[in-house]
Amino acid sequence: MAATEQPNPSPLARLAPVLVLAVTFLAYAAVSSFQFVYDDEAQIVHDSFVQQWHFLGAYFTSHVWQWIYPHVTGNYYRPVFLLWLLLNFQAFGLHAVGWHLAVVGLHLVVTWQVYRLALRLLASQPAAIVAALIFGLHPVHIEAVAWVSGATEPLGAAFILASLLSWIRYREGSRVHFVWSLVWFALALLTKETAILVPALLFSYDLLLGKSNDRAGLRAADSLRPLAAFALLIAAYVAARIHALHAFSSRVTDVSLAQNLLTIPSLLLFYARLLLWPAGLSAFYDTHYVSTLGDALAPLLLCLVLAAGAAYALVRARSRIAWFATILLLLPLAPLMKLDVFFRGEIAHDRYLYLPSVGFVLLLSLLFRAFVDAPAASFACRLPFAICHSTEGRRKLATGSVAVIAVLFFCATMGQSLYWANDLVLYARGVDIAPDNLIVRNDLANELMKRGHRDTAVAQYRDVLRRDPSFWLARYNLGYAEYEAGDCAAASQDLGMAAQQNALDAETFFYLGDCRFSLGDQQQGVALMRRGIELDPRLPNFRAKLADDLSATSDPQNLREALDLYRAEASANPAHPTAATRARELSAKLGNGR
Repeated sequence: MAATEQPNPSPLARLAPVLVLAVTFLAYAAVSSFQFVYDDEAQIVHDSFVQQWHFLGAYFTSHVWQWIYPHVTGNYYRPVFLLWLLLNFQAFGLHAVGWHLAVVGLHLVVTWQVYRLALRLLASQPAAIVAALIFGLHPVHIEAVAWVSGATEPLGAAFILASLLSWIRYREGSRVHFVWSLVWFALALLTKETAILVPALLFSYDLLLGKSNDRAGLRAADSLRPLAAFALLIAAYVAARIHALHAFSSRVTDVSLAQNLLTIPSLLLFYARLLLWPAGLSAFYDTHYVSTLGDALAPLLLCLVLAAGAAYALVRARSRIAWFATILLLLPLAPLMKLDVFFRGEIAHDRYLYLPSVGFVLLLSLLFRAFVDAPAASFACRLPFAICHSTEGRRKLATGSVAVIAVLFFCATMGQSLYWANDLVLYARGVDIAPDNLIVRNDLANELMKRGHRDTAVAQYRDVLRRDPSFWLARYNLGYAEYEAGDCAAASQDLGMAAQQNALDAETFFYLGDCRFSLGDQQQGVALMRRGIELDPRLPNFRAKLADDLSATSDPQNLREALDLYRAEASANPAHPTAATRARELSAKLGNGR
């Protein structure tokens, strides 16, 4: 049965976790000066979907990117996360400092929960402090904490750990905590997809750490009955998810089953490296699909050796807590092994280790406790170091080792978090760490365009297309750069290729149409611009621009359409500087009161 926390902790013991939270906050203090970066611009700054209360109901009937990319298949059904963004916008507007501090606050909450979980499982204040300290400072969490849109990780983890902690209290006899466990689980489900595995985690807890006087079969049977309520919540969630996404999940990248299976060993080794040696961190990595058994053989053999070694250690340790921590480490990684739901180049991110790292730090804290509390005789015969032959000596050695790790993690977190300060630094770091990742090269070119370095950006787009001519987004960005520069001939060619590669992007068709119109093909130009407006009628300024082109002709039918477009633009976009005025002028020119 799981250990319970020690009664009546001393004042120093009460202060220790507070100090851990303070040190963790200091490690992330610099993020308060960071800007919105990466997906923040599209998902928060330019997305009215998370800025207005009247969209709240739609959060439960659409995917996260529905409002921004209405024609793109979505796999993220996260209404509570969208609500989190809405609440942040209501509180902070577009002042990034408030958003960043809110995410740091979430991380502190989860760090506290890790401390409470370790204390309940290990009944050791020092071991629980070790777990919280390493979790709070681990550099692998930078992406989830320093990036505003990464809040889905600590937010989801907070609900998942709250459900687990409430379940533990319920199994200790507090029936009201069964209801709380269900509530937290429901919120977790609506925050991040990984939460669907929580019942398996709760079942593992009962099976391994439940009533010690019951046989495993009895513990399992006793666990399944209350978990039926969780199954009903999952059924409701699945129904809501399918209704919103039109499928439980959608394939977004063409990855064969063989490629998927062959890539898993290298992906697992990549995550293991991040946990054990969190240096060279980035938002982007060169993680490639493995297509041949020869390329997969070395990672596979290494994974098997590590798995055999871990299994041997777990069997020798005879610790059910260690088995449970291992499940907590590995279970959240399972959904990440289905690679066709990720875009190419996006199969691995630091933030995916946020919840699994809870199991990792529990294992480390368990090792700390075992080293400190084991009988001296067991070390006298195994280790030649005299310091290990006494409890006090081992305590000093273990505490010193943890202190060194904490200092290293603190410095690594402070230093590597600076790469999230703004987009230029973030993307430059990404290109440095992952030179073959075309996504980050395209993003860096976009940022260079924003900063006025057009020639460098265009060269970057062309380099991406040289490496992969089918990279639609780089083709569109190159065409748009040419369009902005007034080179309609080149823009028409590149935007035309982009339109062939993606027939659902509104901006591609509109700018292509404007180019064709300028080149003299007015009929096709107008048709293409109309197509762009049809694909996404919410985009501002498009109607007025088409009206400008139409009103430059002498065709009465075009003029009447232009009048309607000006009026529609003025109604949908009152901030447009000329739509209303031109509508009045054109109405007078046509000589009617429409």
